[in-house]
Amino acid sequence: TRHLQRRVTQELDRRQLKRNSTPKQTGTRPSNKCYARFVSLMESTAFQCFCAAVILINVVFIGHASNVSMANALATPPQEEPTQLRFGNIFFTIVYIIELVLRLAAFRWNFFVGVDWKWNAFDTLLVISSVVEQVALDAGIGSFRLLSALRLFRVLRIIRVMRFFPDLRLMVGSIIQSLGALSWALLLLTTIMYLFSIVFMHGAILYLHEEQAFEADPVVRDGVVLWYSSVTQTMYTLLTAITGGISWADAVQPLEPISFVYRYLWSFYIVFVVIGVLNVLTGIFVERACELSGLDKDLVIQSEKKRNETFLVEMKKIFEEADADGSGTISWDEFKGYLENDDVTAYLATQQLDAFDARTLFDILNEGNGDGMSIESFIVGCQRLKGVARSVDLVATLQETRSINAKMKSLMRRLEAAPRTASTVPTLAILPQSLPGLGGPIEHLA
Repeated sequence: TRHLQRRVTQELDRRQLKRNSTPKQTGTRPSNKCYARFVSLMESTAFQCFCAAVILINVVFIGHASNVSMANALATPPQEEPTQLRFGNIFFTIVYIIELVLRLAAFRWNFFVGVDWKWNAFDTLLVISSVVEQVALDAGIGSFRLLSALRLFRVLRIIRVMRFFPDLRLMVGSIIQSLGALSWALLLLTTIMYLFSIVFMHGAILYLHEEQAFEADPVVRDGVVLWYSSVTQTMYTLLTAITGGISWADAVQPLEPISFVYRYLWSFYIVFVVIGVLNVLTGIFVERACELSGLDKDLVIQSEKKRNETFLVEMKKIFEEADADGSGTISWDEFKGYLENDDVTAYLATQQLDAFDARTLFDILNEGNGDGMSIESFIVGCQRLKGVARSVDLVATLQETRSINAKMKSLMRRLEAAPRTASTVPTLAILPQSLPGLGGPIEHLA
């Protein structure tokens, strides 16, 4: 697929050069080929996968070290940390330092001011924390709590792995982007729980002031003390009832002897919050996730690359099916015979390619390159015809129309200025063989 993409790109450049009078500027090549190869290696998928694998192994190692440390702490008497774990921490620290140095050497100032400067700053902070931890352990300085905090800080390195998994990155990014909406959602839930807690507590207070009723049913007092003893306790009861901490049927039992109304109030609260409020909040979070998928530049780029690769693979398959003789090009007869299949035209329609006029479509895709159409011309033409007219297509058409209009006006002015005689009909033979602005001979106009 990558080789096919390069061939398609070359075909696009060739067509661009054919349309323009000046060659396309391709930029300057790096003067140092070794440095260019080094940068390409640092940006390669293989190196990124290696870094991700090291991070995952380190995370698993940290989990194993935590299990061993807990077993040593529970032992009688407590035991010290094994030497193997310490050497393992040193090994991963050295690997991260080497990676950081290599990336600094490759990207130089772009490491600090480039597109990924935030990730680079995060990696640098993690490396510094690992170095500080190892130095503190070797020097025997620092408290145990501080060293434990630095060790736990290394687990955050797993966040880097999100760069290689777009779906995971989208989820985490959606959570981060939804923190604002989450704060307002928590405020809404707090307000609702506060209002209902006041209502339930007010009924319990009125009931407890009636001493005879209180003495007749002491179970109510125990339930009120357990579930409704204060505003915060009542709000906690309401929260646990909608999050699965307790059964709301148990929480409503102390209030049922007071009045049957509280059973319906509790039912209304559960239905309103669980079915109404929480579902609305879920919809808001989903909407934020959809917005994030369109705003995150890296996610948009990866999604567009994936769509292009899928389109190239599908068009290549269509080209190979249409090339009946396996010559590497599609003739008009092969193209016409292939489009006679209704399934093929229906599939091209799903790709937003109109195959109603086969001859016109073949000429557009081939662009007058003879009877045989190459795979590059076929794919480039399909890419241009796919979908509705784009802004760049409309602007290019407008520019070409203006250029043709200017040339026609120049031709008309020269025709009007040409000498005429009464006995002859004006012809184009008296004009020069070429006119400025037309860029070639005009015999075909005569």
